[in-house]
Amino acid sequence: SHLMSLERLLGSLDFHNGSAMRSDVKDWTMRAEKFVKDFRARRISEMKERDSEFDVGFSLGLYLEDSTDVKELVSLVVADEDGIAIEDEETEQQASIEGEEIPEVTDILPDVPPDIVMSRMEPIFTKKLKNVSIEDYYTAGWADHAPYRPWLEKKGSFDLLVSDWDFSESGFENPWSNETFPQKRIVKFKFNRTTHLYIGPPVAGVTQTQYCLKDGNDKCVLMMTVEMDGIPYSDSFAVEVRWVARRIGNRDIVIDAGVFVRFMKSNMFANKIKNGALSETKPIHLDLFDVIKEAISSVKYDANGGMEVDSEEPDEELTSDSESIYFEG
Repeated sequence: SHLMSLERLLGSLDFHNGSAMRSDVKDWTMRAEKFVKDFRARRISEMKERDSEFDVGFSLGLYLEDSTDVKELVSLVVADEDGIAIEDEETEQQASIEGEEIPEVTDILPDVPPDIVMSRMEPIFTKKLKNVSIEDYYTAGWADHAPYRPWLEKKGSFDLLVSDWDFSESGFENPWSNETFPQKRIVKFKFNRTTHLYIGPPVAGVTQTQYCLKDGNDKCVLMMTVEMDGIPYSDSFAVEVRWVARRIGNRDIVIDAGVFVRFMKSNMFANKIKNGALSETKPIHLDLFDVIKEAISSVKYDANGGMEVDSEEPDEELTSDSESIYFEG
């Protein structure tokens, strides 16, 4: 519009003043027109560049003030919105000075493999304890102060003797598994016989030789050789019972229990003795497991839900009258 006005003015001046003035004004007008076009071209180019920047987006940087109060406020806001917290070098250094432990990411440990000796035995049960360590299990179940003696008394045993654990660097050998254990103790007690076919003395005696091996927080093996007296044919066999607790992952353990009837000499009632020993051993050791589980839970609580138990047991439910196995047939 400004150029058109200048052209009209040029025509008017040409009419009144002649060609000389017209030539001067024309030169000025051309220079002005070129200036305006160059300026417009530069502005359009700058606007296009800005538009292209907006098309690809933009970034916003956040810089925290050097103030503890501001950092705490931002940490609270971010944690509330996104479930995260802001940590910086100063926070880590302060925690180190105050002696606080900075949590580290822990790798998942591989499971401890199943026990080889257990494959030679008849299974009693398999239990999984969650949020329980090998040390928790040993302390609650088999240490000197564990509730093994009160449990035997509750089951009706008397004249009870439970020795403290003996320790040996050379170890104690189990005659059946041929393993060497660093711990050994003797458990003796008596119980009243309840068989319907009364043969022999009314009281029977039991001697348990217990062996234990604790391999850090990976595995704990409890082996016991059970021998009896006062029961017919008791001098011809012994019962081997084995409990193996092994670590699963980082925080759980699996406990396998098994039994094996070992005959020292031939016996015409061997099959009945074996079947009866298996059937009577299962409920006894299931009851013992419940006692150990309660002992663990009474002293241990986990914020993620506490101790949990998963069970895997043989499908067949075995029951029998006490001692009837020795006299049937």
